[in-house]
Amino acid sequence: MILVTGGCGFVGRHVVAALGRRPGIGRVRVLDTQHANDQDEAAVEMVQGSVTDPAVVRGAVKGVHAVVHLAAKVDPRSTNLNDLRAVNVEGTRIVLAAAVEARCALFLHLSSAGVYGHPRGDRPFVESDQPNPTTPYQRSKWEAEQVIKSTDVANTVVNVLRPTGIYGPGSQLELPAYRKVATRRFVLELSGGVIVHPAYVGDVAAAICAMLEEPAPHGTVLNLGGERPVRTEDLYELVGQTMQVRRHRFRIPAGVTSPPARVTARILAALGRPEPRLLLFSRGANLSAGVDDTAFRARYPNAPVASLRQGVQEHINWARNEGLL
Repeated sequence: MILVTGGCGFVGRHVVAALGRRPGIGRVRVLDTQHANDQDEAAVEMVQGSVTDPAVVRGAVKGVHAVVHLAAKVDPRSTNLNDLRAVNVEGTRIVLAAAVEARCALFLHLSSAGVYGHPRGDRPFVESDQPNPTTPYQRSKWEAEQVIKSTDVANTVVNVLRPTGIYGPGSQLELPAYRKVATRRFVLELSGGVIVHPAYVGDVAAAICAMLEEPAPHGTVLNLGGERPVRTEDLYELVGQTMQVRRHRFRIPAGVTSPPARVTARILAALGRPEPRLLLFSRGANLSAGVDDTAFRARYPNAPVASLRQGVQEHINWARNEGLL
């Protein structure tokens, strides 16, 4: 039996569905605050409750040999760290303690590449880079990892997966940006920008399945990215093409944008909203928020990687079918 916490959420639904397609995987138990009526009840056992409730969690881990811990409060824009900690940190502490007490063989924790914080240069993050979370959400995910690292887990093997921004059918986080792409026909761009590395949700689910079938050594932390890194502006161009929106892009040369960027940076600093990267972007620098997932790909060479174009198409198709775009 495999327990998936947060199995009714965005990533959880994909993981549960992927587990159901794996031969010999056995039964799946889902612990979530909500009840998903579309889950296959023949293959999925539902437990309704919160990871912050120790009694509920202890009941959910009974008879389980592996725990996939996905349950989290995912709100990248939240400024309430205590609210995020209640679920992301204390919830993780409760689930891990119960898993260890129940002698589960594996505890697989879904963290986030957001723990690395802001981009620091043009190279992708590697697992040995020191995390430097800057937002409350990023801090809560890093603190959850620290809880795991400091817990005596006895004979339970612990693996941690750090995917980059997860997108795909079921996610609404990216839709405001998609809508903006659909309405902006003329775009002015700085010569530099942020390089992102979006991970398709189906690939994340497949990665989790692979790690369940063949866990990495205890304490292993693995990055997971998508098909390829891409500048944010180029990603939006791909979104526009997928939505069949004709956009006109104008990139401003570095020599032209540097002086106004300095003025804007001073104004933002005076307003208490410093943006030190603005000057770098105006000078043509590209900063990477992507990850190097060589270690994961070497250990799990058969894990799929959807093309970015295919993933964006499926995401947009889903949003349109749901009336969200």
